[in-house]
Amino acid sequence: MVNCIIPDVEMLQDPGSNVALDFSFENDCLFNGFALPAGFGNISGNPLFMNSAENDFHLTAGSPCIDTGKTAVLEAEKDKVGKKRPVGTAWDMGAYEYGKASSILFLVIPAVF
Repeated sequence: MVNCIIPDVEMLQDPGSNVALDFSFENDCLFNGFALPAGFGNISGNPLFMNSAENDFHLTAGSPCIDTGKTAVLEAEKDKVGKKRPVGTAWDMGAYEYGKASSILFLVIPAVF
């Protein structure tokens, strides 16, 4: 799992299952007090979602998940709503890239003859 935000590692297992998780974690955010699994770039802490109670999982300013994701994930060049990644210095963890995509400003000056 790469660039994911996971509230509970145990939720990834079937209830009552004794089978160990058979995948690795890299550049993931785990929170709600669960142990941080081994893996490069993993962090723990509140991801500061916009409004998780209403299923709005966009990140808010100050989130530890902003610009802390792995950047070489070719399968995820865009976020869930199609915003090109990265916005900022690195990709964000989670489904949504934080911030506004850069744009080019064109200045049109009318010709006066």
